[in-house]
Amino acid sequence: SNDNQIISNSLSVMLFEGKATDDSSSINDQMVDQGLAWSRRLLTQTVLSNGSDIFQSQDELSVLNEITNVNAAKESLETFSLDFDLNVDLPETTRTRIDENWDDWDPRKEDFYSARNNPALDTDDACVAVSGYSARDEKRVCKFYARKGFCWKKNCPKEHFKPNKDGVTTDKEEVYSRAFTEMSLPAVGEEISVRVTAVESLSYFYVQLREDEAVSIDADNDEDEETLTSLHEYMNLPENIERMRYLAVPPALGQLVIAKCEGKWFRARVISADDNPEVMFVDYGSTATVDAVDLRHMEPQYLHLPFQAIECSLANVIPPDNSELFKKGTEQLKDLILDNILTAKIYDAEEVTDDVHRLQILLQLDSGIDVGEWLVGSNVCKLQLCLPILD
Repeated sequence: SNDNQIISNSLSVMLFEGKATDDSSSINDQMVDQGLAWSRRLLTQTVLSNGSDIFQSQDELSVLNEITNVNAAKESLETFSLDFDLNVDLPETTRTRIDENWDDWDPRKEDFYSARNNPALDTDDACVAVSGYSARDEKRVCKFYARKGFCWKKNCPKEHFKPNKDGVTTDKEEVYSRAFTEMSLPAVGEEISVRVTAVESLSYFYVQLREDEAVSIDADNDEDEETLTSLHEYMNLPENIERMRYLAVPPALGQLVIAKCEGKWFRARVISADDNPEVMFVDYGSTATVDAVDLRHMEPQYLHLPFQAIECSLANVIPPDNSELFKKGTEQLKDLILDNILTAKIYDAEEVTDDVHRLQILLQLDSGIDVGEWLVGSNVCKLQLCLPILD
């Protein structure tokens, strides 16, 4: 058959860079050393220990295992010799430590999660290859004005200005940094139910108000008022996911994006604009490092609902200066309140930025225990005396 003919006509070769010499290492050996290929040459390995014991093995791992098994009774390894046979295949059942490390390796993974795996980029474009971005100046700018400083067209639809001499693009990407509406916060002295969504440290954590209380300051009494649940359901509709736009350039610090986490898409803000951006999910307060392939442009239709995560701190505790005690207290606080619905009394409120608010609260468990007093009793915080809240 044709298959048999192909097999019978195949050659086993050793590849070398340049001219092969006795001292040169083959490309085949280098691939085996790096764990990228199997060695088909290695058949018999003979190990002499104390000049008497002989071990036969199919691969290096088996030899080392046999040496280890008798190591308690042997004092030293005197010689280690290898015999090669080019015509025998290595059994499929033979495994090495390197193979175990490569069990989950996918050669496509690096390219898939690369920032260049992006339909918004033309990978055949020279500008993309050099800088990772294809400038659109030539499409936007009038070529006559760019060259001569004037345009003979009366109604030229293109922009009239001189491009930068150094070739730096003047392209601009429209991005968002805040929601269109602000959260209506509870008043000082008010008691509310909150759900703790993220605990960053003893100093601050994030809560959500109940959906019927989490409204914008300019909301009308509308039965169809948007909620976080309805927003997430809408964002994650298959047709809306397909319409999400890839980022043409790396995200900027503070930029709002749509980020993928555990198979779902959420509103997020970039808090670290490195090669692997770190984002904070603005409706929860939690943070995560995401791959560039899992980021999309923020769309305006997703910015009408105020960000739901509210930064809070306990009004009646002072976090310790000791780093180990601070870390211990953070873990205890996380175990105590994370993902629980608790009662919070507003002690003070401040506006950090237009769309970021911080509340100082007195937090109480369902059992009636004050969280701050519980931390003080656990010796991970000091008590902060609070003045009575005047109604």
